[in-house]
Amino acid sequence: MVNGVPTLNASDLHNLPQCFDGKFIRLVGIYRVAFENSDLYDPTKLGASAWVSFGPFYRTTKRCGIENALDVIHEKAGGTCGFVATGVIRTGRGYGHLGGWPHELQVICIEKIVRLADFGWNLASQDPRTRELIIDWYVKERRQ
Repeated sequence: MVNGVPTLNASDLHNLPQCFDGKFIRLVGIYRVAFENSDLYDPTKLGASAWVSFGPFYRTTKRCGIENALDVIHEKAGGTCGFVATGVIRTGRGYGHLGGWPHELQVICIEKIVRLADFGWNLASQDPRTRELIIDWYVKERRQ
């Protein structure tokens, strides 16, 4: 918990979605952006992910947190980033492209963003060195 805001990861959300629907939370994960994809996932648990949306609070997100953070994650080629953000969680419906995600984080403020790869591929498709980098970053940040 940071400043009274619960800190979660995608696995927490995946395991207990009913506890967080409509709540303001801090979410730690790996953000992946690519064609028709914008999600935050837990690289240590297959299937634990949430769609990431900037729409409802876009203007606030641009002013809050790290300067130019949205530029880092919205590059045309996509990418994979370590990501810590606060926002509102929505669960129980299909979110994102073709309704493929059971949860959505509506980002309000990006606290941390670290570019880990130039591709928004899933973890299994990343090269071994990048996979290790992604998992190491995530495990370290999840403990904080």
